[in-house]
Amino acid sequence: MTHTVTRSSRERSSIASRIVEEEATTDPYGPRRAVTVARLALEFAGQFSLEGVEIVLDGCILDLSWVSYAAMPELSERLARQRISSYCHSKNRGFR
Repeated sequence: MTHTVTRSSRERSSIASRIVEEEATTDPYGPRRAVTVARLALEFAGQFSLEGVEIVLDGCILDLSWVSYAAMPELSERLARQRISSYCHSKNRGFR
């Protein structure tokens, strides 16, 4: 059973802004990664933790290390979204 947390757009915007600000100052990949983390964390809120999103995205960035810097944000976000989505789907079906 999945519990979905419903947040207002103002709340989501506030959370995303906070994540971007925190990540942009401490992350070597800079604000692009922070924006991706914020977007995925909001998309999977209530299903997947912020820390989990960061771990999955870092793994995707490492797996895509051969990709050009310009293509990295889009490709790493797509791959992370697919991996998180697959995990959530498997979890909902009882697989661990």
